[in-house]
Amino acid sequence: MIIDDTTSEQIWAGEARGLDLSERPNEGGYGYASIATPFPRSLRILSKQEVIDVAKDQEKYKSRISDFRAWKNWSVKNQGQTNYCWANATIYALELQLLKQGQPVPSLSSASVAAPIKGYRNRGGWGADALKWLRTRGAVPVEFWPANAIDRRFDTEANQLRASKYRCTDWVEIQPRNMLQAATVILMGHPISAGFNWWGHQITILDVVIRDGEIGWRIANSWGPTWGENGIGELHGRRALFDDAVCPVAGSLA
Repeated sequence: MIIDDTTSEQIWAGEARGLDLSERPNEGGYGYASIATPFPRSLRILSKQEVIDVAKDQEKYKSRISDFRAWKNWSVKNQGQTNYCWANATIYALELQLLKQGQPVPSLSSASVAAPIKGYRNRGGWGADALKWLRTRGAVPVEFWPANAIDRRFDTEANQLRASKYRCTDWVEIQPRNMLQAATVILMGHPISAGFNWWGHQITILDVVIRDGEIGWRIANSWGPTWGENGIGELHGRRALFDDAVCPVAGSLA
């Protein structure tokens, strides 16, 4: 699935989404405040040519995040009819980061994060909503809380203890639409949870994809494996310009 400036709206519209950036502040280009660290000034941003060169090398040597995901046979999320894309994308990025660190992690339930945040209503949100919860409480494995179950019965003390084992400890925020910042962290091996206003949707960016000399993204969607190629697609042109982005750079299993 390739989505660019010429792609018909029928290709990308019509599925459950749920991104809501109406509560996102914009202080100096950053909106996560203390929840995530702004892109570090000490981290050198790759030039466009460096991005192109490194992306080509990673493609050649199969060292991309998508290659790691395929090696692990890690399935994409499926949000079903929920409006919890913002939780799915953020949790998926965390799962991949923990796996890359060699930590054992099961598939985590997006509903275990999003449903309590939204008072067990099927409401939209954005990345900071998920991060606040993941920093302190974590996510429950789907074995104990089904992925899309908006149901208080699963909010048990046992599940709260299970969730505490899967929490984020360190996230970095990327300035909206800053393609070089995003490409730099992606090429360093950190997946990004990114929101797109034009789509009303949040997805996980896996790789840099160069097309006609321009930076685009390979993404993991949360519409299940029947979308795109086993849930994977690409964004190019103006469709690749994100309005919100954050990436896990560390994780903790208590």
